[in-house]
Parts: sequence; structure tokens; C-alpha cells
Amino acid sequence: MGIGDGALIFSLAMMLVFSLWTSANIPKDAQVPIHWGISGKPDRFASRTVALLLIPALSAATFGFVWYIFHISAANKTQDFLEYAKCGVATLFFIIHAVYLRLVSRR
Repeated sequence: MGIGDGALIFSLAMMLVFSLWTSANIPKDAQVPIHWGISGKPDRFASRTVALLLIPALSAATFGFVWYIFHISAANKTQDFLEYAKCGVATLFFIIHAVYLRLVSRR
């Protein structure tokens, strides 16, 4: 396991921790926005549990795909690039989730 794999796992774990932490600030019966229209106003809502686990679940699926693609091309001589790319993907999803949780908790 390289640094990129560790970054993917760490990022996913932190998303789940932040989701659990944020859930304490959102009422159980709240409808949380999960999609915003072009005007910037929420146009789709979900339960608290679905909303807080949606991005980590999509991230886990994407990370699995990224891990698979990068590992089948491990014979490439660009292994260092692939490790940095995995770190970049993990960081991007973590930032997206952190911004989402900030927006949701400010309601």
C-alpha cells in the first residue's frame, strides 16, 4: 500500500468522522439539502442520514474505481504520478465534503 492508498482511506475515514460530528447539530427529522439549482437555492432534500452519508458513499465508490484503475496500471513507470493523483483525488473529495457539511450545518 502506497501513500496514495493511505490518503484515500484517511480521507474517507475523516469524511465519516466529520459526518458523525455534524449530525449532532442537525435534528433527526430535518430535511437536508443535497442539490442546489443554478440560482443557488436548494431544490432537492434528503433525510439527515442520507444527506450526511451521500458524499462519503459516492467517494468510497469513486475511490474503489480509482484504486482499481491505478493498480491495473501499476506496471507503468509513472507509479509516483499515480500515488500523487490518488492523493489529489482524496483531497478533492475531502474538501467537497467539508464544504458541504459547513453549508448544511449553517442552515
